[in-house]
Amino acid sequence: MVVHISPIGTETAHVHAFIRETQPCTKLYIIHSKKNAKIDFPKKARDLEKKINAVNSDVKIIKRPIENAFNLHDTYDAITVIIGEERVKNHVANDDIKINVTGGTNAMAAAAMLAATIRGTKAYYVLDTRKKELGPKYVVKLPVPAIGIAKLNSTQQEVLRLVSEGTFVSLIKVTIKEEGHKTMIRYDLESAKCDHCDGTGRQTTGITKCDHCDGTGHKSTGAITHTEILVKFTDTNKKSDTYGQKMGLDQEVSYAAGKRKRSIRKGENMIAAAVKELVNKDYVEKLDQTPVKVTKDLGGGKQAEETYNIKRIMYRITELGIRHARDIMLLGEKL
Repeated sequence: MVVHISPIGTETAHVHAFIRETQPCTKLYIIHSKKNAKIDFPKKARDLEKKINAVNSDVKIIKRPIENAFNLHDTYDAITVIIGEERVKNHVANDDIKINVTGGTNAMAAAAMLAATIRGTKAYYVLDTRKKELGPKYVVKLPVPAIGIAKLNSTQQEVLRLVSEGTFVSLIKVTIKEEGHKTMIRYDLESAKCDHCDGTGRQTTGITKCDHCDGTGHKSTGAITHTEILVKFTDTNKKSDTYGQKMGLDQEVSYAAGKRKRSIRKGENMIAAAVKELVNKDYVEKLDQTPVKVTKDLGGGKQAEETYNIKRIMYRITELGIRHARDIMLLGEKL
């Protein structure tokens, strides 16, 4: 079985040339946008299906609509799911999956090329078939190096998920007090829960303001503090009463830190190692300081918002990390 994948936009002629010059073709996936005010893309896909089947009746055609043609992830996700289905369910080899990177928006073409590179499939570009001087051949096979995705163990996958889903609320309570020529700033790092966002930044009721987040949405997704990782990792992975004991998260281990002795929960070493590996793979970025926004009362009913950096470790997901996290969500580590 040979599977073709072709994103399309307003033009569809490149698909005909792609199929004609890269025979055989057993199955064709057409990736297209939804209907908008100007163009009916589903109709274009249906018309393309009829024209192809009129010449190649044996080709099975499957249409896959996407939400946003200008979002790289939408096209990439669609192609990744198709590859996963064909490899797992139908046992199609990488060499028998051919991706046409010609059609659609620039984002769709980039996503198609990226998917071919990461998944190790074949990729092709179709020259403008209206330019007859190019000759009878219009399809160019691209030299795609299969880089693949580095495998992550279960701990690394879980930490990456926590970072990608993390919502760090940057607006915290602050007390500003003038003492002589010095401005003393006291941060309340323990976020008090409230009815509006439950202390997480996720709105839970229709209340517009609260002490914790002031209803302003001062938060960043894909970011989480080191302390929050430890807490959430324990909570989300506690499959039984003995889980914390097995992980060593309930045990303290003493170690020397200069002249002082300190203690750390045993499981923290394993989680710290997972985070370090994610940083090395450029999936996660480590910040030694955490940026926070505070509201300063200027008096007379006036306020000013300022940004400060506090000494607290935070991790932020990178674009590569976002892509890998989405792949894990879609396919696990099967590919």
